[in-house]
Amino acid sequence: MEYVHDRNQCPAVKTQDYNRLIEDFAARTANAATSDRAAAERLRWEILDHLAEAATSSGQICEESAKRAIEKFGSTEYFAYEYRTTIVETRMHNMRSTAVYALIVVFAGMRLRNVFLAPGWREDLSLTAWGEFLLFVDRYAFLIAVLLMSIGWLAKSNLLPSRQTRGLLLKAVPKGDLITIAAPSILLLLSGLAIIGSIFVISGTAVMSTTQYGVGSLTFATLVLVCIIISTQLAHLAGAYAWIIRSIAPHNRA
Repeated sequence: MEYVHDRNQCPAVKTQDYNRLIEDFAARTANAATSDRAAAERLRWEILDHLAEAATSSGQICEESAKRAIEKFGSTEYFAYEYRTTIVETRMHNMRSTAVYALIVVFAGMRLRNVFLAPGWREDLSLTAWGEFLLFVDRYAFLIAVLLMSIGWLAKSNLLPSRQTRGLLLKAVPKGDLITIAAPSILLLLSGLAIIGSIFVISGTAVMSTTQYGVGSLTFATLVLVCIIISTQLAHLAGAYAWIIRSIAPHNRA
């Protein structure tokens, strides 16, 4: 009887009106959150399920209950901004993992290069301006990347005496994650490319042959693969940031 009583509190409306109200809101919100059709369709269904459950939670199935569910859900603009922020955070997390693996591979490439390249290869490389540039990038890009990643790790660890002290490491510069994750990734990419360039300049096309060059060929191929992965992750991250910058957070609007 209570369920019947609750239903009687709602104005008499057609079921399709109730459904259309929720469906229109879900479609509008999903399209505002992402331009990817497949992702928007998945998101639309998730919003539909959530709103339908919220609208029927009290036993009321009508236009008023649908409006209350939508109002409780929040504005389309705010949801889109939060969704895009989540995408950025996810891609930043992926970039962090990629940077750690890239650090290991690039360091291994630096060490292995001394094994398969002939002694005195640095002197030979430094005879040209291009070789000097490769050596410069190779040397300093990796060191700066390690420094920035260490700062980020210390800021998030419990090794420093207080949260405030840890925060000072990142607050000294804007956008801490960009400084301690994206920037080192770019530097590791440059360092990897410099190693690839130095190997190719010294060895030429022989480095492409695994039977002729062995470890050197595998090292070269691995570095190329890592550089491609870093470039892809950076492109995804840059796209997510550009996407979110175009939309201003609703609570920051005048």
